[in-house]
Amino acid sequence: MYVHRRTDLALRTPVTRTLLAIASALAVSSAASLAHAGGFYLAPRGVRPLSRGGAYVAGVEDPHALWYNPAGLAYSGDQLLLDANLTLFEAWFERVDGGGTTLPEARGYHGYFPIPTVGGSFGFDEVPELTFALGIAAPNSVLANWPQEPDAPQRYSLLTLEGSLLVSLNAGVAWRPIRELSIGLATHVLIGNFDATVALSACDGVICSFPEDPEYDGIANLSLPSVFPFVVLGTIVDLGVVRIGASVATPFNLEGTARVRVRPPSAAAFEGAEVVNRRPGCNWMDESDPCRHDTVANAQLEFPWILRLGVEVRPVPELRVELAAVYETWSVQDAARIDPQDTWIQGALGGGLEYQVGPLDIPRNMNDTISIRLGGAYTIERTVTVLLGVSFENGAFGNPWLTPLTIDSDKVIVSGGAGIDVSPEVSLDLNVGYAWLAPRTVTDSMVPQANPIRPPGSDDARVFVGNGTYTMSAPFFGIGMRWRLDAGNVRGPGREDRTDDADEPASAEEPTPDLEPPGEGAEGTPWYLRGGAQRPAVEPAPEVEAEVEADPEPEPEVAPARRPARRARRRRR
Repeated sequence: MYVHRRTDLALRTPVTRTLLAIASALAVSSAASLAHAGGFYLAPRGVRPLSRGGAYVAGVEDPHALWYNPAGLAYSGDQLLLDANLTLFEAWFERVDGGGTTLPEARGYHGYFPIPTVGGSFGFDEVPELTFALGIAAPNSVLANWPQEPDAPQRYSLLTLEGSLLVSLNAGVAWRPIRELSIGLATHVLIGNFDATVALSACDGVICSFPEDPEYDGIANLSLPSVFPFVVLGTIVDLGVVRIGASVATPFNLEGTARVRVRPPSAAAFEGAEVVNRRPGCNWMDESDPCRHDTVANAQLEFPWILRLGVEVRPVPELRVELAAVYETWSVQDAARIDPQDTWIQGALGGGLEYQVGPLDIPRNMNDTISIRLGGAYTIERTVTVLLGVSFENGAFGNPWLTPLTIDSDKVIVSGGAGIDVSPEVSLDLNVGYAWLAPRTVTDSMVPQANPIRPPGSDDARVFVGNGTYTMSAPFFGIGMRWRLDAGNVRGPGREDRTDDADEPASAEEPTPDLEPPGEGAEGTPWYLRGGAQRPAVEPAPEVEAEVEADPEPEPEVAPARRPARRARRRRR
């Protein structure tokens, strides 16, 4: 009988590799409102921003500012936003196994669930320089499901992310002390639960000679509750024809305790094997004690700074064009750090094999990403706005670290949309587009098969799971609604329709010279403003009228401007 009692690092790789799956997959749900890709988010979020190719840093003027640039809330006013995007993501992976055999192609897909956004901005007349906002949204991520058959080619990378449910809660404020400047701050909290299921091999190379024998595969499921906060700070400089916007999102560490459930392999050698919790205070020898199956692991993964910069120009009132860049420091994620808590595998090989799963750092070796985005909008007849956009972003993973778990590649997104003003208060938004991801062929994968039994040997003997051909497709479309409760009239020094209030009553009350009532004196004072004066009983002689019409005095031209002022003084008295 082959008995393995080693507890050194070589034996710690397996379930921890599974934990890598959950930790790295959890990256899919990082910093929801950041709207970044980097292998975890496929495209910018929101119907209008995505219609502009994600170029929405300087020109943002609705509650999407919570994610892109909180300073844009100063242009949002009292507004309610509802929208949803549906991405029909599909991926095909034709794997080459450890023996050089090309396996049947596997298809992964994102469930047909729209990604919603709900946000509202509002202000108060007592503090017109401030605009507040609240929002709730789901991360614009790709939670892929792959074939789950026992011999599925991609099973050592991922089976499914089904069961994951994440939501981002957001609150922000913008301050616009002068027309030319606004500053904004938004806080985000990602909460929910993330589930991942993956296969790991228990083939030891002795009683099992084929390392990808499905009978020696165990199935691991990990569930990680999440509460992760971060902050977005932004500013906009408004020079009239040109707006310049910038924002920064703070990094954070994805940390938490994941629940681990492992189904042992079906091979006869593992009959009776189980994964148990041996934490102090847990009677793990008592099979009726539920504590013994409460296996957990601590996970930590670092997430990047997100820097955005955009310049929008408005050469004519109907046209807006923005060029933006987004830089994400993904190189901080060099490894996923996993620490199982008193987790043991026992009972295999007739009870002769048991070992503790120890801590491990899993290499990730991600790359920084930069996205260049160009987008704009053109308004036709003040009722229909046409939006177009295009963007490019480099992939976050080099070939050695690419797997079906975190599919990413250089991508080009082309999109378009329309905004239709149903009324001065209500607009409908539509978009459609396509995300093209460059196909990848990997021949130098460095991502090893997760195996809790076999110590890793030389590179020639190890099994790598990322080799093969990757093809991806991602059309998308969306619909949204904006309700501007203030009909677009924002408060504060930045009111776009701001006029001199003192002039408005005068122009409203000013009569036209042709409608002047008869009986005004030489000074242009109406008869009803003369103290106690009566309306003349005798009309002026026709020749006098003709004389006045023939040679008008300049006095009546200024009289309309003086009359409202005199009426106002009389009303005050």
